[in-house]
Amino acid sequence: MKTFNTLSVVLGSIITVCLFILFENLFGMLYFSPTNKVILNNDLFTQAINRLPATFYIVLISSNVMACYMGGMLPLVIGDEKIKRSIYIGIIVSLFAILNGFVIPFPAWYKIVSIGLCLPFTFIGGALTKRIFDQII
Repeated sequence: MKTFNTLSVVLGSIITVCLFILFENLFGMLYFSPTNKVILNNDLFTQAINRLPATFYIVLISSNVMACYMGGMLPLVIGDEKIKRSIYIGIIVSLFAILNGFVIPFPAWYKIVSIGLCLPFTFIGGALTKRIFDQII
């Protein structure tokens, strides 16, 4: 059973990171259609990212929060009922958000908010799922 619990953390982390990437790409295509010239030139790419409207970042933060929440739920659904596995996912996803902040030139405020919301919302996802399971069982 211990392997399955570890696997639930790995799967939860992978699914959450994939949702992050999916949401960034989907919303990026709605607000931003770069040419090869913009993508290859780092200065032009940074300018294009910084000119995106605030609604882009609000929608992206909301979708990242939902991804973290779902990622925090997963270990309790497929593993045992320990919230600490959700915290592990939150730490792993926070590390990914830090890496993402270095790779994509988002504004500093977005990077801070994105990293800061990962751990609390994976914990909330795990805690609410545990509470639901406790009421059902």
